Formats: sequence, C-alpha cells, structure tokens
Amino acid sequence: MLDDGGNGHSVFANAFIEVLGGRHDILESATLYREVRDKVEARATELDIQQMPQYSALKATGHEFGEFLLVPRR
Repeated sequence: MLDDGGNGHSVFANAFIEVLGGRHDILESATLYREVRDKVEARATELDIQQMPQYSALKATGHEFGEFLLVPRR
C-alpha cells in the first residue's frame, strides 16, 4: 500500500513531487520536510496506514550542520 499512494508513486514520492511542483522560490530543506511530512501524514491517515518521514543531520559526512537550499531553474 505504501508503494501505491496514487499516480503510480509511493505516498512519500507523491507528496515530494507535489511540494516541489508547487514551489517557484528558494526552498529550505526544513520547510520541504515539514510540507512533505504533513502531506504524507494526511494521506497515510486516509489509507489507514502508518508512515512518517524522518529528518535528521547527515552524520560523518563533513556536512552535519547547515541547511540545504533547493533553487528552481529559471
């Protein structure tokens, strides 16, 4: 069920695509996470399943701090 959240994508992928597709400005990864999490939670509730995306630091990469910024193409 988690791999078929609609449109041929998983619940997570659908939420991720929807959030990215609706943005035309710079997007911080923390904001992306919150928006995707909310959509995943709502859809999982509709499907009566449990799924919760996780957000945490990338450990042992030399990039443990800071923020990713997603910048749309012009």
